[in-house]
Amino acid sequence: TTTTTTVPGPTPGTVLRFEYGPDDAPTEYYAYLPKGHDGVTPLPLIIGLHGYTQPPSATLGAFPLSLLDERGYAWLAPSATDKEGRNRQWAFITTEEQSVSQWPENPPGGGQYHPYGDEDVERIVDVLDDFAARVPIDTDRIYAWGFSGGAWMSVRLACDLSNVFVAVAAGTSGVFFPEGCAPSRSIPIISFGTTEDPYHPADWTRDGAHLWAEYQGCDVPETATVQSNEFLVQEIRYGNCRDDAEIVVVLIEGAIPGIWFNSESPWAGDLAPPYDDPPALLLEFFESHTG
Repeated sequence: TTTTTTVPGPTPGTVLRFEYGPDDAPTEYYAYLPKGHDGVTPLPLIIGLHGYTQPPSATLGAFPLSLLDERGYAWLAPSATDKEGRNRQWAFITTEEQSVSQWPENPPGGGQYHPYGDEDVERIVDVLDDFAARVPIDTDRIYAWGFSGGAWMSVRLACDLSNVFVAVAAGTSGVFFPEGCAPSRSIPIISFGTTEDPYHPADWTRDGAHLWAEYQGCDVPETATVQSNEFLVQEIRYGNCRDDAEIVVVLIEGAIPGIWFNSESPWAGDLAPPYDDPPALLLEFFESHTG
């Protein structure tokens, strides 16, 4: 037998909790529908991928719900599959060999072991299918955003599900190029981070973006450093990629480690526009790319 939603039905303007699968081992996820949705019009969708050990609902705090209401986006928040000793950690790489080669014993930030396999890609497909059976979704405007380990998982989705996701965003942890990555089309990617984060070194992001740009046939990058109040912001943009894709890296130089994404973080307001409102900046990137 299978379960149904734990709430009466999809209610716009409300954070919803859903379950599907066997009654003795259901899978949960959270979702948000913008206020005023008529229940019929297909909605653009952002799937938010949590960081290591975080609950799936944590990503709902990254975007002001009022912004989702204003722009008419649905938000979907699944959870990584449980793994022995590493619950709520995404399997964003494919093989044990890649785990060793990509993250050696003592990488910057501490050398955590990263699980591997396909179960989390399959989980995300199942969650999308279950949600799409409940809510009309605009399949030309499905995007992924992740934080920390969820950001790396969003990059994995760019490899494995480029036929589903129109563009992906990596928050804080940046970009890497997984072994065996072979997307069916070129895909736009944007990464947000800081230069002072020991767990997600900026050089990893720069190198990963370069590998993606090479694979997707992009032009040489345009690099600019902008003064944003007391911070310097470095932007690296690879344009003219195949299939109208682009690769964008935004790094706050000298900023404290952590989530430069939530506009309510204690120091995001110290940045000048547009960097003081990263959720709006990200939506502009997504809205410039449709299927």
